Amino acid sequence: MNEVIRFYLTNRKYGWMSNLYPAPILVEGRYYGSSEHYYQAGTPKDPKISIWIAIAPTPILAMKAGRFISRDRNKRNLDPEWESKKVPRMRVALRAKFRQNPELREKLLNTGDAIIYEETRDRFWGTGKDGTGKNWHGVLLMETREWLRSGEYDALQILGYNLT
Repeated sequence: MNEVIRFYLTNRKYGWMSNLYPAPILVEGRYYGSSEHYYQAGTPKDPKISIWIAIAPTPILAMKAGRFISRDRNKRNLDPEWESKKVPRMRVALRAKFRQNPELREKLLNTGDAIIYEETRDRFWGTGKDGTGKNWHGVLLMETREWLRSGEYDALQILGYNLT
């Protein structure tokens, strides 16, 4: 039976898995203080708002700004294609985080074949209050772990592809 890892708060044992964990990344030529900054900067359709989120002082402020935009009743600032972009954008965020931060890469690889759950009330990214959420964050972490194990990113980078 596989080990089960549950995470959420950054100050707990597996808090480094959280997007709120301050691990800088470089994606498409732009620096972000965390994977949360990168992810949330994709929510607005207005590039000025996106830049503000990208440079927000903390991951929590980036999260709050992105959530405000996506939960706004009129969705006037939300990228109209956000629903189709959010999972691929999170995939890029996690690949960059664990590829570019060697100590975090080792930690993720050292989880072996553990099943990973983000225990939040969020029913899409986490387990939800009742444990029946989709857990997309956990799923993408396990996918990222397999991607790192495959060495695919090393081979493609040798050929000149930027996989951050």
